[in-house]
Amino acid sequence: MDVLGFPLAGPIVDSGTGRYTMSHGTRLPRVLLSFSAVFLWLLPLLGTRGQPLRAQGAPSYDVVASKDVMIAMRDGVNLATDVYRPARNGAVVDGKFPTLLERTPYNKNGAAAAANYFVPRGYVVVVQDVRARYKSEGHWRPIRDDPNDGFDTATWIGAQPWSDGGIGTIGTSYAGATQHALAIANAPFVKAMIPVDAMSNFGRYGVRHNGAFELRWFNWVFTVGNGPPRRSSTWARASANTCAGYRSDRGPRHSSSRPTTKRG
Repeated sequence: MDVLGFPLAGPIVDSGTGRYTMSHGTRLPRVLLSFSAVFLWLLPLLGTRGQPLRAQGAPSYDVVASKDVMIAMRDGVNLATDVYRPARNGAVVDGKFPTLLERTPYNKNGAAAAANYFVPRGYVVVVQDVRARYKSEGHWRPIRDDPNDGFDTATWIGAQPWSDGGIGTIGTSYAGATQHALAIANAPFVKAMIPVDAMSNFGRYGVRHNGAFELRWFNWVFTVGNGPPRRSSTWARASANTCAGYRSDRGPRHSSSRPTTKRG
């Protein structure tokens, strides 16, 4: 085993004394051990920029949400975005804050709990429905549009007066893959990423296993991946007209409960 680049062997027994010792060629220098002990002792006292680390204080902000902010992408498609900002007494607080961003196909409304935790602690939380999902416009092509859309969203965040120029990204599964897409696109202002359970190579594993399609993805396609898309008003009217001719309990609705027959 190597410790800080120095080979370290297990203890051996001296046949003459019966004591546990280290062989001479593998013993760590005493000065290194001393340095390590001092460093570990000082570590709790050190913070970023030389400031002491302290326990995080109680939340100091309220939360104000701007729902369904439509952010324009480079091709004119608008993506629905919720922006949660620090506030006091119902009014947003002036100032610049770091931003936590999540882009998801699973409905941005599900991120309210995360916003209610992070915003009182001094973050802006931005959650977005990816293209064509829930309240966002466009046509959904999984992952394919996420590099450009993520880049444009990050650019928009960095230009806001409440942004301090730093973005951290969060999210699990597909919302982890949208973070990979941001990295591939070299999106601006992104300082940190926490992709959880996210695939990095769809052809190697996840969607395909060494090239072979994983049949379990049919489950995702027809359940989680089949969430409601954005519906145009024309589509909604056509759907309503179609459903109007049906009764949920008995199927097609007729003018009479009895079948009609034509008598000659």
